[in-house]
Amino acid sequence: MRGWDQLLDGYMAEYGARGLSEESVRVAGRALERWGLWLKRSRPRPRLEDVDAPLIARYMRSRSSFTAKSTVYRTLSTLRGMGDYLVREGVWAANPMRWMKGPKVAPYSHLPARLGRGQVEAMWKAAAEVRGGHRQVLWVTVLSLFYGTGLRRGCKPAWKTDQVLGVIKPKRSDHLSGLAATYP
Repeated sequence: MRGWDQLLDGYMAEYGARGLSEESVRVAGRALERWGLWLKRSRPRPRLEDVDAPLIARYMRSRSSFTAKSTVYRTLSTLRGMGDYLVREGVWAANPMRWMKGPKVAPYSHLPARLGRGQVEAMWKAAAEVRGGHRQVLWVTVLSLFYGTGLRRGCKPAWKTDQVLGVIKPKRSDHLSGLAATYP
């Protein structure tokens, strides 16, 4: 495992130069650091040149319990990229991960389609047409919060409407219940 840290730094510099987001680079770096630590802690400690498919499969099994299939697939993809780098650097003759298959990810677990321009315009128009001065501002604000922060449609049913409105309403006492809507 001599030279692992230098190889990792070299790969991460190459990976970061591809123009990916900082978060993607950080996640990939962390996955490779975990793999390096696992290899260093394995007994007997394997030489980097001797890492083979069964050892990698053992690592993937150890990392995949109680983990989403997409996370396991991302980890395997990251390791596969590092394996290609090790081949280019002459550490490995061939990448043992090149033909390893990741878990089958169900087709319904893909990201939802983006809203079209017309759909977004209709949504903003409907929010702006709500009657009542305060309500109109309120619903445009709520829509801005959901759309601007990337909250999913599935997050909303878990909230009570009063909780969302209580954050936005000014502090005042409700004459019927005696409750006050307060800022968080």
